[in-house]
Amino acid sequence: METKVTAQVSAPAARANHELNSSGPNSAHASGTGENNETRKGEVNSNLQLFLLISCLFCGVFVMALDATIIGTAVPRITTEFNFS
Repeated sequence: METKVTAQVSAPAARANHELNSSGPNSAHASGTGENNETRKGEVNSNLQLFLLISCLFCGVFVMALDATIIGTAVPRITTEFNFS
């Protein structure tokens, strides 16, 4: 007489096991939300765009401050050169 033993796995445990098994490089995120690599590329692109935007703004503010410093320093000498009080 043979006895079959079957193990019943709860749904959360089965889902966790599936997520662990499907976490290869071409699979969806392990969270099981169905996001794929295209979404990750979009996130990387938006982060890169944000970084470039902030960097350009920083450079613009730096150049404006440098310009104001140069002009502020040069104006007294320019006014004395043209005898403008």
